[in-house]
Amino acid sequence: PLGAATLTFAIPDDDLPVAITPQPKDAIPKRHFDAFGMGGQPGGGCVGTVDDALKVVQLHVDRGRLPGGRRWLSSAVWTELHTLQ
Repeated sequence: PLGAATLTFAIPDDDLPVAITPQPKDAIPKRHFDAFGMGGQPGGGCVGTVDDALKVVQLHVDRGRLPGGRRWLSSAVWTELHTLQ
């Protein structure tokens, strides 16, 4: 429903340009697997295009509503996501 088709927890292909933030103190790894060692695990981070990442940000800014106004996250879920744990 969000239309963020590029978002994944998989390690990106080595020929895909990526931004690594924060930058490593040593040389930037040549293989993405070395840079994204936790890739493939939800705790390892989500990878995708900036446009799709902005769709997720907008979902939070709009308090769980999709473009057009349809609620995708309940108020209770949105509040839980934005409550200090």
